[in-house]
Amino acid sequence: MPCFPTRFFFAISRLGSEAGRAGRDSRGATAVEFAIVAPIVIATLLGALQIGVIYLAQAELENAAEEGARLVLTNQAQSISASAFQSAICGYLPALFTCANVMVDLESQSVSAGSSDALIMTPPGLTYNANGAVTNAWAYQPGTAGQLEILRVMYQWPVYAGPLGMAFGDLANGTLFLSSTQVFQNEQ
Repeated sequence: MPCFPTRFFFAISRLGSEAGRAGRDSRGATAVEFAIVAPIVIATLLGALQIGVIYLAQAELENAAEEGARLVLTNQAQSISASAFQSAICGYLPALFTCANVMVDLESQSVSAGSSDALIMTPPGLTYNANGAVTNAWAYQPGTAGQLEILRVMYQWPVYAGPLGMAFGDLANGTLFLSSTQVFQNEQ
């Protein structure tokens, strides 16, 4: 029967050779590395996709606001109601937008010729009801010749929180406030 130190050293040397063999075995390493890296890559891709959609929505909102300003400039807004004007702007938006959630604010300001009147633009403060819907009353003043017009087209864009807590919402109800402002002089 071998003595204790011999068995001990034999077991240690065998353990060392097993550990060396296990260190050289990399069959599961790829799966472990993928499990570590995949959530970060997927979160980055989803975040980039959402940012791209947000930029697309902002560009489309800007385009619709420009078309709305053209309606005022060509004197077509004088003969229609505020809801018809909002519907006309919605007609320029793609199906990504819900027309009922589009907010349109058209205000006119008088400017004296030769004066240094400042344009008064106050950002809208949104108020919400219990369901999270905006309850503001928006102005509709197509104005007359020579007046400055301020057209704001606004939308609460729904954003989705992705993995790793990536959230792009900036309003109390978790949406992103998109806005386009057009300032022009009415030349009717």
